[in-house]
Amino acid sequence: MMQTEITSRQPRRGISRLEIIVLHLCLVMLLATTLPVLSAFGTAEGPSRLLTRNATHLKTIDQAMLLFAADHHGLRPMPGLIDRKEDPYTGRQQVGLGLEDVSKNTTANLYAALIAMKYLRPSTLISPFERNPKVTECTSYDDDAYDPAADVYWDPMFVADLETGSNVSYAHMPLFGLRKKTMWRDTSPQPVALLGSRGPADGIATGDSFSCPQNGRWLGTAVMGPGKLNSSVAQPGTSITWRGLNPRDNPFNFDPSLQVFDQIITFTTAMTDDGPVIQHD
Repeated sequence: MMQTEITSRQPRRGISRLEIIVLHLCLVMLLATTLPVLSAFGTAEGPSRLLTRNATHLKTIDQAMLLFAADHHGLRPMPGLIDRKEDPYTGRQQVGLGLEDVSKNTTANLYAALIAMKYLRPSTLISPFERNPKVTECTSYDDDAYDPAADVYWDPMFVADLETGSNVSYAHMPLFGLRKKTMWRDTSPQPVALLGSRGPADGIATGDSFSCPQNGRWLGTAVMGPGKLNSSVAQPGTSITWRGLNPRDNPFNFDPSLQVFDQIITFTTAMTDDGPVIQHD
């Protein structure tokens, strides 16, 4: 009986071409239904894990700036003091000498200088929350872009413009005016947003913003001083604020009434004598 049962089984056949086609179609349909959901955060990771990874990126950037400050009299990097104005009489520039070239203090130059001087890697500058297709890692950074003798201090191909293309996700305090003089250091007299996750210009969480997931909720982290991180969450339609600070303060817009205590982190696409040309989201 046992022998009859065994020998009566049909030999196992392979998978037919039709079955392979059907399997591929099923996989395509599965991806089509799940990718829009996953794209809300850019990966299959949960928001808590992404927030932790995002904070790690910002902590790494902050540590890079503190290392720079330790090598440069306590000052965080300012491109205008790295690539200074030329001597008006000789037309030449000496490292560490000369007037600050304020026009150089843009977002692109800030991060490009840190990479060129080996304080930071380009991959750290891309947030795990990033869903703006124009923000991509700079994978072709010129490793020989720092050569003071040739008056070269960073790779000019590194960009930070959210409308045309950016190699960085993170905003920072505009390097201008009293804020820069008193707060852009390895120590700060008060808690102040130095770096952080970027947000919409009006500071309202919305699904229309690239800085928010498609569900409209904003999650982000700010560096509130050397080694001090502060994470926040804003529900759709609510104002984004940093916990523990002035609840009236919008970190993604200038508020003249708060004067020097205004918390503001942005992209600076250009720097003029009148101040920065800022950009959000």
